Amino acid sequence: MDTIYGNPKSVSEKIVFLKTKVAKRYTEYLNNSFRNIRLYKKGNLERFFGDRNVSYVNCKIVYNKKGLREKELWYNFSEEIERTFYYSYDKNNNLIEENEVYWDDEFWLVKYHYNRLNKPIAMSYYNSLEPNEFVHWYSIRDENNNVVERRIIDGDGEDCVTLYELNKEEKVIRTYIKYILNKRKSKKAQSKFQKKERNISEYRYDERGNKIQQLNYNTSTNNIQSKQVYKYDDRNYLIEYKNYWNISDTTNYRKVVYNYNNKGFKTYGKETTTNDSTFSIIKTFYNKNDYILKTIVLGNNKSKTLDFKYKFDRKGNWTKITKIVNGEPFCVWTRKIKYY
Repeated sequence: MDTIYGNPKSVSEKIVFLKTKVAKRYTEYLNNSFRNIRLYKKGNLERFFGDRNVSYVNCKIVYNKKGLREKELWYNFSEEIERTFYYSYDKNNNLIEENEVYWDDEFWLVKYHYNRLNKPIAMSYYNSLEPNEFVHWYSIRDENNNVVERRIIDGDGEDCVTLYELNKEEKVIRTYIKYILNKRKSKKAQSKFQKKERNISEYRYDERGNKIQQLNYNTSTNNIQSKQVYKYDDRNYLIEYKNYWNISDTTNYRKVVYNYNNKGFKTYGKETTTNDSTFSIIKTFYNKNDYILKTIVLGNNKSKTLDFKYKFDRKGNWTKITKIVNGEPFCVWTRKIKYY
């Protein structure tokens, strides 16, 4: 849904809510929205076609002729600039610098470094208010270019290493932390490093390489805290997911099941929880071009029908999607696309 055909010069996107009075969450960005702005927009697009709350989007993205982002401007509800992102690339089109500028020209600068195979090996970042307090991330790769170690050094000089244990198929089967003792600290401050190794997660896979189990550890106690279990069909599509919040109580979990059409698009999802018997069912219908046409949401004492109407430009890109809830227009997502 986020694909853009052709060679765009800029894309301006905005969600407009059609009611005269809307909840505050529809007119402002969520906390930490700009920590990963692409994930924020992607998540919004997914929620747009479901029954979950959609957050505010109002931005303009500028591309170079290679199709790489050069600048992003994010506006608030009053059409004032909230954040601006600037991007720089090397000769191999790898992102090497991301500069996030916000109020009073304060900025957050991130720099990336790559090896000869264009794989990321290091990252550093700092805030303009504390330019001498860098945080550094280093990635160590094996002979097959898999990440086997990540090291973080913060502004206080604390050194933390995350290690990745791989199986013969080069899948991660275990992640764990090692803390490096900082001898400049007092004995009391060093006490937290007495147990230097802590598990994070362990993974299991089926014979086709699909992840079928994940164990999550409490890094303070080094005990298993939660578990996720996955099942797949013959096409390797996920058809069942279980999340056990508390490993000591296997009767309490969340379960989700999925169905797909012959093109691999999700057509059915059902979510249940064992502790309170709540459930939610989502049925999704597509048009001949695989755009979502209708979503039916069923749950405890609720039923909603979501219809979607589209407009397209001459390149085949959608420029307007109207979301209609139970027959009443609710919001519109617009895209104004300029091309080279």
